Amino acid sequence: SSSSSSTKAMKTTTTKTSVYSGNMHRSSLHAHYETGQYVKNQTFLEDEEYSRALDCIVKGCADVLLRDSEGRILIGYRNVEPAANGPWFIGGRIKVGDSVFEAARINVKRECKIDIEETRFEVVHTSTHVWAKRKQAPSENGTGDVIVVSTATITDEEKANVEMVNTEYDGYAWKTPEEVISGEEYHPALKNAVKAMFFNMRQNDLIAAVREGKSDGEIAKLAREAFAEK
Repeated sequence: SSSSSSTKAMKTTTTKTSVYSGNMHRSSLHAHYETGQYVKNQTFLEDEEYSRALDCIVKGCADVLLRDSEGRILIGYRNVEPAANGPWFIGGRIKVGDSVFEAARINVKRECKIDIEETRFEVVHTSTHVWAKRKQAPSENGTGDVIVVSTATITDEEKANVEMVNTEYDGYAWKTPEEVISGEEYHPALKNAVKAMFFNMRQNDLIAAVREGKSDGEIAKLAREAFAEK
């Protein structure tokens, strides 16, 4: 007689987390998992195929709150749907196989002509969207997005090298966070992402204080400041 046995091969899962400033706790906000060895493909959808896909599939986007050394945020003014005729994030689609951090780097390099290392991006906000209109025909079919927003601070030298080249925008401007939060022309998703960015900064300060053994009074003060943000 003979017997045989089989075992399932374990698939290796690698994880990329937002580790900006060494804060591994950010993995609770966003993590990218790659299970098995994924091989990127070069599949390209023609306009008609892509239009049909948009009718059925929610696409992922990696948008960015790019900040200068003074804390101002780079805002683009879109001239195409979705979000046409208004201020919006810098960013764009996530391609299959890319993490949010890789996609953020690719999108910033494409739109701003500066290359920022992935480790400098930190996820601060996510949102889902349904838009009544889109760029692709038929535009009235609209589109849906899952948007993951990261933030990164650039140096004065990098800012001087910014070259805005995306023709889907009519112009760009550096705005203070307060201008974005209080301005009536800004989309609620943009306002909330800026608020989340501030909360994230406060939370990082709070966690650093705990790790550094600060007093309960100092920690309580930081916690109050974090949760008092509106």
